[in-house]
Amino acid sequence: MQAKPVLNFLPAAILALLTVCTPLLVLTEPVDGPDVAAVFPPGWQPADVMQAVARADVGLVRFGAFGNIGIVEIGDPDALARLRAAGAWLTLPPQALGGCLLGGELTTAPLHPPTGARNS
Repeated sequence: MQAKPVLNFLPAAILALLTVCTPLLVLTEPVDGPDVAAVFPPGWQPADVMQAVARADVGLVRFGAFGNIGIVEIGDPDALARLRAAGAWLTLPPQALGGCLLGGELTTAPLHPPTGARNS
């Protein structure tokens, strides 16, 4: 008698589950320190994140690798609750997922050169 085909995939399913769930253990790490990674809903643009951060009255340090992740500076214990109320799905230490949250520094430089700019 042959083993059921579903049982053939059991080791692969267990390995996939462990691969996905193990990094999620980092979510149990308490957020401590002045900087926090705030993960907002997928599809949010940096402008949406900036508005939510302003509503939460916290400082935006930089963006993460994706537009819906903002690294923010919290100044008081209520800031995490305000971030969640403003739309943050998760708040975790910025180094929790390593390179996944790395992003560029905020800058005031224009994204595009003025239309009348000449190449010299």
